[in-house]
Amino acid sequence: MLDSSFVARTRDVTGYLRRQQNLVRTMKSKCPKFMDTRWLSMERLLAWLVKHREEVQAYMDSKNPACKPEKSWWIMVYLLLDFTEIVNVAFRSIQVMKTLVSTQEQMLKGLADQLRNEGHVKGPIMNIAPVNADENTYVNGTFYARKVDAEEHIRNRELFVRSSIQELKTDNIIAYDEIIRSVCIMYVDAVVGIKCIMVERDEMNRGTSSLPPVLPKELLGFTRAQFGDLLVEQKLRLSESLTAGQIIDLEREFKAFRNQIFVEEDFREMIVNIDNLISFDDAWSTIRKKYPLLCMFFGGLASVFPGTSTVESDFSIIGFEKDDYRAALTNFSLEGILQCKQFKLLHQVQALIH
Repeated sequence: MLDSSFVARTRDVTGYLRRQQNLVRTMKSKCPKFMDTRWLSMERLLAWLVKHREEVQAYMDSKNPACKPEKSWWIMVYLLLDFTEIVNVAFRSIQVMKTLVSTQEQMLKGLADQLRNEGHVKGPIMNIAPVNADENTYVNGTFYARKVDAEEHIRNRELFVRSSIQELKTDNIIAYDEIIRSVCIMYVDAVVGIKCIMVERDEMNRGTSSLPPVLPKELLGFTRAQFGDLLVEQKLRLSESLTAGQIIDLEREFKAFRNQIFVEEDFREMIVNIDNLISFDDAWSTIRKKYPLLCMFFGGLASVFPGTSTVESDFSIIGFEKDDYRAALTNFSLEGILQCKQFKLLHQVQALIH
């Protein structure tokens, strides 16, 4: 962004604003911390800056600090906020604990399509008619965006952005071109990166060509031969949690499931009417007890890989409790605080057991 200067300037501005106690008291709001490794943090910061832009800009004009941002930086704040709002909606959805791997794949495709539409990204490029990068076109892989695409994107933004970019085009064409190129880079690189993401990989860390079925309804057209092929693919994974006898029982359960589909019309109709959009637990709830190994096996294939969101949440709690004024808090005391926070949850678990 802005020839790599945006992040550094954002860090300087954020640090300065957080130290201005008079401004904080006047605004009755403190600038959020800037963590450039988390998009959720970026959105909170950018939203705060946009909300308080006039107050912050007036304060900067009066104090004139070395970190006072240029107009191009403010324009980029608005443009990046629009981008992060789109991305974070997908991030929050993907990290839901009951989300299936196949659903994650659909969400990523949807995010890529939304960013392509929002950033006017073209592609994929056909080999017959390649597009060459130049001062008016940014190309990454098989996707590209032209200068006119970025200008069209900006015309769809807020009045402040539209008026500011026109002033910049007249006063500072170099800064104007940097913003236009930054918009192209932001959307094209994001689309290319998302297209490269594979949510399921084999033992050689290669992307799989397709995800296996995991819901009862998806198994209606799954043959015993296909199920056998799937067991062969997952042999190493299965051997870690199931015995040879249990694997045989797993095959028998699938055979019984197939037979019941063909023999019992009511059972087949029940499976057909299961909504594909419900969670894995709900989809298997009616047949879980009868086919426990089958449910466990496909549950493993359906599971979303562990993310860092819960761990980051834990560390955020620790950072909040062990702040600058309680730095001497012992580990034992900190453990007691964290366990107290879990009291209600543990009490609910105990109630369910009894």
